[in-house]
Amino acid sequence: MKIFTCLAIAAAFTASAIAAPKTILVDAQLVELATNKDSLPKDLSKITERKGVDVLTFPRQKTPSGRVAKFSATREVTVPRKGAFEVGVVLTVRPALADDGRIRYSVDADATTFEGFFTPSSSQAPIFKTVRAVGIEGEAEIGKPVVLVLSKWQDEQTIVESGKPNRTALIHRRVIAILTFSQAGISAKHP
Repeated sequence: MKIFTCLAIAAAFTASAIAAPKTILVDAQLVELATNKDSLPKDLSKITERKGVDVLTFPRQKTPSGRVAKFSATREVTVPRKGAFEVGVVLTVRPALADDGRIRYSVDADATTFEGFFTPSSSQAPIFKTVRAVGIEGEAEIGKPVVLVLSKWQDEQTIVESGKPNRTALIHRRVIAILTFSQAGISAKHP
């Protein structure tokens, strides 16, 4: 009788281990990048060391295959007599281990910025802008970074140089996510 009990317990543990989804490690680097060119730099491997880069967050999270991992780079903006509002980037990633050993992913992102106040207005009504990217899907090799442009805009910047007349330059700004997937317990290879 004890042998049957031990076999039943062993079978239950084996079945639960087989049924348990594989765990995926997600590295999500959220970055705001400003460049003079409309295209992204070709080499993003050392992006945090570049001029014009603000690293918003660089978290790492484990999630079961097919489940959601949420990343947030937000802060509160307080508007007098209106309250506190959250601005920044919220990234939702759903990675799943494919049969061929690759990772299939789906990404949603919300990037909210505070734009200022309506004028003329005595009520000081705030203006917020939200850019949504929904259902970005793809496939990646384990350990190879995936670069996603979440939002993109341009603005003019005045360049002041000693002894030269002021000039304006068009600056291309983007919020990008650099995602790297690996199986938990297996280290990701970074190029």
